[in-house]
Amino acid sequence: MFDLVCVLFRADAYQSIIMLMGRQQLYAHWHNQAKVNHMEWTEDEAAQVLEAWKREFTKVRRMIMITIAMTGNCADSTNGTFSI
Repeated sequence: MFDLVCVLFRADAYQSIIMLMGRQQLYAHWHNQAKVNHMEWTEDEAAQVLEAWKREFTKVRRMIMITIAMTGNCADSTNGTFSI
């Protein structure tokens, strides 16, 4: 279960980087890259990607937290430590 906790922290950190980027930075980062050459990549598209990322991340994070709670592992919200 500790692996899920580590994944969750890494995902939280990665999600923070993506969300801090904002639509303009995400657009600029991927502009003229192979991953978006097949589509019309605009700032509006970048905003949609950010919103989809946020929804999916929230869903997966919630599932992981439920799994942790069901297995008896819990986070101590005061200091970020976990009991396993």
